[in-house]
Amino acid sequence: MKPLDEIIQLVNSISAGSEYKENKRKNIFIHVKTHHCLIIHSGVFSIYRESDGLFLSHHSGPMILGLNMIAETTGVYMKTLIQVSVEYVELDQSIKRIYDHALWEQLAHYYMYLTYLLRQGYCSLVGHSVKEVIINCLIKLKSEDKKIRNNISALIYVMEKSNLSRSSVFKHFALLKKSDALRIKKGMLESFTDESMDFS
Repeated sequence: MKPLDEIIQLVNSISAGSEYKENKRKNIFIHVKTHHCLIIHSGVFSIYRESDGLFLSHHSGPMILGLNMIAETTGVYMKTLIQVSVEYVELDQSIKRIYDHALWEQLAHYYMYLTYLLRQGYCSLVGHSVKEVIINCLIKLKSEDKKIRNNISALIYVMEKSNLSRSSVFKHFALLKKSDALRIKKGMLESFTDESMDFS
């Protein structure tokens, strides 16, 4: 689903070769207001909504954030989960390089992918009960890459993705564990049987 070839073409065109490393669990804000975009060359990171800190999704490089000539701000920030290699590039220069290399089609495919991810994230949380939100979060965590599952606790994942309280998440975790639908070891998700939609 991820248009990797198109993203690599865009990154190779835009990059000025000035990437640097960022350590685990550090907040990196997207500086769209200073007319820069951010290239994530490698590593794993999380995206959060800036207004309330709601976790939206995990991603791995390569990706480009903030490549937008219309919006004044992206409204999001990122936090590294596993060390990432990042690079800030001037927005005007990035657009010029895309124009010079005729990469508008690749950019369109990339933004279709970002739109799909955004829709997925919001559809899984909007208009559901607390029970359904927690189950949706666990289903999503279960489908994450192993290197993501092994680097974030199930509790933190669900809390950040839902903005639910610790006590509410604990309560529903206990019910799922009681029915043997959920197994957690040292805080990390070990298994989850998502057929248990009817626990009460």
